[in-house]
Amino acid sequence: MYSRICTEFAGVNFGSISRKLHVYIFCRLEMNYKRRLCNLQNLEKESQITELRNQCRIIRTSELADAQEKLNNLERQKEEIMKCYSPASLLQKLQGN
Repeated sequence: MYSRICTEFAGVNFGSISRKLHVYIFCRLEMNYKRRLCNLQNLEKESQITELRNQCRIIRTSELADAQEKLNNLERQKEEIMKCYSPASLLQKLQGN
């Protein structure tokens, strides 16, 4: 693309155009080329970004599932401990001794 622009640019007769205009036109062509190249690179990276977002969602989901499982285990342990210290359980222990 860049070489095509330079070729097209080289074919123009700048005899009647001032040097500043020549430089301006060349700079504009070069900027357009670089902008388009940057846009293409961004499009290529878009799929990578989407894939990384999906991986992050999977990781968050699995971490959340692990944390919920741990919480459920702790809640079960708490219930078992609370059963041992409930008034009925304590009364039963006292009567058993």
